[in-house]
Amino acid sequence: KSDPAVLYDLLAEPREVSWLQTRLAYTDLISAVREVHPKSLIFVSGLTWGRRINEYADDPLPFENIVYRSNPYNHAGQFEDLFGKIAAKYPVFLGEFGPSPDMTVEDAKALLEYAQQLGIGWTAWAFQSVGCPCLLSEWETFARSEYGEIVYQALKSGSAPESKFGFE
Repeated sequence: KSDPAVLYDLLAEPREVSWLQTRLAYTDLISAVREVHPKSLIFVSGLTWGRRINEYADDPLPFENIVYRSNPYNHAGQFEDLFGKIAAKYPVFLGEFGPSPDMTVEDAKALLEYAQQLGIGWTAWAFQSVGCPCLLSEWETFARSEYGEIVYQALKSGSAPESKFGFE
């Protein structure tokens, strides 16, 4: 309960529920976590498999130390509508992304550039060679896929964004 390294991600990918149901669930869950760990860092995702978080921009959850998280498996032209608005006001993190039926390798590259521009941290999905999106093309040798190379170069460049938000 006192370990500041513990991060909570309470609802990974809400779907097939209403915005109100999701918001009420988060309010209850965050309240319960805060009873035990009052300063914990909690990730909050949105609807549509956790992709849409802009809805919180004008109506944020009434708690401290909240990071709004998106899983933007989308085309580059949709990023602003998913999380671009909220990123100007609140901490945002991209929990996972990668080439899929809705996201090309070029979209993934554009996402990393947009995240850098907005000062958003991210993690890539997944460190494997099967069950896409895959950072590896060959598991035995750890050969990178085209997507893996883009992520590798982004990490290697050392151009990680600096957070404009402080946490207690």
